[in-house]
Amino acid sequence: MSRTSPRLREISIYSHEQHINPDNALALNELLLSLSEVQTIQVAGMPPPAIAGVDRLGTLSSLASWGSLEFPPDPDLHSFTTQGGRFSNLCHFVFSAADLVTAADIVESMSCPFKHLEIKIRRSRPWVMTETVRSLRRMTEVLSRHQSSASLSRLALNVMPDMVTGGESVHAAIRPLFRLNRIQSLALYVSIFDEVGDSWLDEASQSWPRLETLRVALPYRRFALPHQEIHGPTMTLAGLIPLLERCPNLGELDISLIAKPIDPSLLSGISGFDTVHKVCFPGSAIESPSEVFHCIVRMFPQLRQFKGFSYRNRGSDDDAAWWDLCLLIRDLQLPNGTGEEAPVL
Repeated sequence: MSRTSPRLREISIYSHEQHINPDNALALNELLLSLSEVQTIQVAGMPPPAIAGVDRLGTLSSLASWGSLEFPPDPDLHSFTTQGGRFSNLCHFVFSAADLVTAADIVESMSCPFKHLEIKIRRSRPWVMTETVRSLRRMTEVLSRHQSSASLSRLALNVMPDMVTGGESVHAAIRPLFRLNRIQSLALYVSIFDEVGDSWLDEASQSWPRLETLRVALPYRRFALPHQEIHGPTMTLAGLIPLLERCPNLGELDISLIAKPIDPSLLSGISGFDTVHKVCFPGSAIESPSEVFHCIVRMFPQLRQFKGFSYRNRGSDDDAAWWDLCLLIRDLQLPNGTGEEAPVL
């Protein structure tokens, strides 16, 4: 391909090998060196290309999307820079890093006009590696003052390691994200989000009126080791009301919360999330399922897909209550005009 296809526009390569063959990595680098018009690169399961390959890609004004880079710990970022007009049109960037500080350094070095940015922080060894709220704050501050702060519409941050607060405010650490006022899709998977409550949702509704998709969920941890405690969420159904009032394009919600009945007076005069068609409450607690059912039906009259579940051990009261609620909503959706069962995720 490096000899015969220099004008390739899109490349997608997925490797499932545990140990990458050096010859394959070398061949990939030779391919990158030969490209002249590539627009999209998606390479998963392989290390970043050699410096020569990165340098070549940096000169291509055609490159708009680069996905699934897996940076090693302490990467050499000299080639991952926008100095000298490099990566001038790169607007979609997806990568994983060993820690939040490294990820922040990568984003800071790549001063591109991003529209879509996805960042994943890997867990090096299960239940051992931790991240701090201070590191999270550095990440959010870099994003808030980045060149793409005026263009970024889709942001995903998935921090797999457990986080420790170190006495710092979680709410303050993520507040800089509110400066990204063009956000349409936001996904935050961070273990300390159980310390962020309804006031955060209120600020989010004011800062992101263009919001279409919101995913703010605790990472999956159904089982904990003896020395770990799984904290529950603090957001509630009532906390979603500001989003209902201020985000007219909202279509999907994926939020860890406490599902408990809402005071009917809070819903008076509100027509509901007419645009919301997909709702998921992962890692969530539930109180009074039958009353919650009526609240959900009132809030989401156009609901087409729904799922709720806890992270507690199977057979817990929360799991059973969520199951019953999902069945109630499924039964309500049966007469959907087609005679077929409406999908429930």
